[in-house]
Amino acid sequence: MDKDLFTVFAEGSCPQVLDLLAPQGKPSEWRVDMLTGVFPNLAGRPFRHRKRFVPASGGFVRGFNVFFGDYRWGYFFLNDDAYYLKEKSSLLIDYRRAENGLLTRGHILDEVRTTGDKDVLLGRFNLVVFGKPRFVGYFSLTRIIP
Repeated sequence: MDKDLFTVFAEGSCPQVLDLLAPQGKPSEWRVDMLTGVFPNLAGRPFRHRKRFVPASGGFVRGFNVFFGDYRWGYFFLNDDAYYLKEKSSLLIDYRRAENGLLTRGHILDEVRTTGDKDVLLGRFNLVVFGKPRFVGYFSLTRIIP
């Protein structure tokens, strides 16, 4: 019997920030599949998107979402700080970047955890309302192997 996503996420662990990069710290891409919530799979394959992770100075990782070929939207950084969360068990994809518009910056927060396969992560999509994350749905991240 399959475990439900809540249980799988709860039993997952926090990946290391640099684990989302390709070998030798090179940029990487991950396919995003919305599993539940308001945007399940964004209406199918044509609207599927990717997250691109790139190394930044000081051991940080930044990135952005890629839609429709190479349209970039939603710039973020990876954050293993428990700023929004009570426990430090998720890696945060944090959209508090100046490149984002006011509707995105500080209002979207993704949490990701490993569930056994380092090339597939389970995430929670949250909207931040009055400073607190509100759960919207689950998504998966699957590493795209070049």
